[in-house]
Amino acid sequence: MFESMIKKPRATQAEYSDVANAILDGADSVMLSGETAKGAYPVKCVRTMATICKEAETAVWQRQLFADLTSAVNLPLDASHTIAISAVDAANKSKAAAIVVLTSSGHSAHRISKYRPRCPIIALTRNAKVARQCHIYRGILPLYYNVQPLSDWLKDVDTRVEHAIKFEFTEVMRSLGYHQQISMDSFHSPNFSLVSEILFWLALRFEPDTNLPQEIETSEQRVYFIRSIVEFFVLKTNIKLNVKKLYQADRNAVGELLKITDLLNDALNTKQVYEDESFAKLETNLTYKANELKTTRDLASKITQKGAELFRSLEEESELRPIRDSRVNAALDINEVEQSLKTLIQKTKKETEHTRDLIKNISATEANLDAKITKRREDLERNSKRLQTLKQVRPAFLEEFEDLESELRNLYQEYITRQRCISYLEHQQEQVAQAELIHIQEQQELAKKIIENNKQDNDLKLLEEVNNEPYNNQFLENTPDISIKGRVSSAATSRNRGMFGRLSDSETDSDLMLDDEEDSNLMASDGELSTSRAEKLGSIHSDSADSNN
Repeated sequence: MFESMIKKPRATQAEYSDVANAILDGADSVMLSGETAKGAYPVKCVRTMATICKEAETAVWQRQLFADLTSAVNLPLDASHTIAISAVDAANKSKAAAIVVLTSSGHSAHRISKYRPRCPIIALTRNAKVARQCHIYRGILPLYYNVQPLSDWLKDVDTRVEHAIKFEFTEVMRSLGYHQQISMDSFHSPNFSLVSEILFWLALRFEPDTNLPQEIETSEQRVYFIRSIVEFFVLKTNIKLNVKKLYQADRNAVGELLKITDLLNDALNTKQVYEDESFAKLETNLTYKANELKTTRDLASKITQKGAELFRSLEEESELRPIRDSRVNAALDINEVEQSLKTLIQKTKKETEHTRDLIKNISATEANLDAKITKRREDLERNSKRLQTLKQVRPAFLEEFEDLESELRNLYQEYITRQRCISYLEHQQEQVAQAELIHIQEQQELAKKIIENNKQDNDLKLLEEVNNEPYNNQFLENTPDISIKGRVSSAATSRNRGMFGRLSDSETDSDLMLDDEEDSNLMASDGELSTSRAEKLGSIHSDSADSNN
């Protein structure tokens, strides 16, 4: 991921963004390969990646992330997932410093890590392989506990939890910046010097100018030092510490020290979370702020009024204090006490009599309500009987109305049937008309094609006659022009008549008739065509004769 750092001491902006986006997208771990195996700056590369990961984790909104993860879970859940979600939720709400998990296979720690708690997960296990595998999961601090289990299971659990708490304490002190490494074995036996040094260092973190005793040579000095430390933290942080446990300076003192370190650690984390959420929840709507101005003014006026009342009460306190002290210090008079008791007894009797009267009134009210309910029930029964009687009575015109209704239904059904038949016949008629129109158009196109084909045949025959010159010359010498024209016109007329006769017969069979005027026009046009062709033949004959002369 930092390929450029193999040869250079700094990575590129794109590589920084890739690592940060991987953390924001929910990656459990990031890996370096060539940067540390063959790179020139392996230590600086690891330190850079750790810094980027820490900065990216501070930008995660833990509350919203946990809500998104839990909403995406498919229900129902098994017991392990339910316990994991509950543990993370409890840790977030109580702002716990760590979650201690006693695991053998590591699955419990893995499931808790899935829901991204805001605090670290201390996974205590006796399996070294499981401890190594837990390193790749986000937020898990594996702790290998190489001690044989005790016969008493409850005692063994307590021992492992205490060991995990010690480990948590050392990690928290390291994160707070303690100047030396604290070993977990340092608290197996009383170690008052180490405990006193840690307490004094923590007190300086709260108030650097504090003046606490540091002499711990004798038992009296140690007791005085512990009392001074306890009083200091009660006044400054409102934390109540157990003096006896701190004086023992063993593993019991670690739990008391955690109260102080957790407060400091939460203060650091809370500050970071506040800075992160301030960017996410930044309000830029000034109109909304202006709407709150009236409420702010009302609160300011109320605060001023309450302050004035408090000031007057404090002024009256100087006058009321002597009276109150005299009443408190005055000796009790038996007669006054007796008179007060009698007054209270009489007052109690009056209240009891009043309560009894109310109970009697309640009884009378209940009787009245019962009477009203009975009367209403009788009215209801009477009205029900009337309704049944009215339902049984049939009017005189009801039978005639039913007959007319049935007749109207039959007429309506008949009307619908006929209307459907008429619509169907109209549709069929339209289809037949369209079919006839299409048939007529097809016959007309066929007639046009036949006429064109006959014309082409006549032209071909005339061309063949023209090409046969010896026969044409002999025919032209022995026969005058008029006879040629007549024969040609009669031949063309006979052909046209034969052709149109066939068309008339076929169209009579298919209900297609041609008008007489159109027949005459066609015949006239064919005659003119034949005449023009004969004239052309005559002109050709005359040209040939001139050429022979």
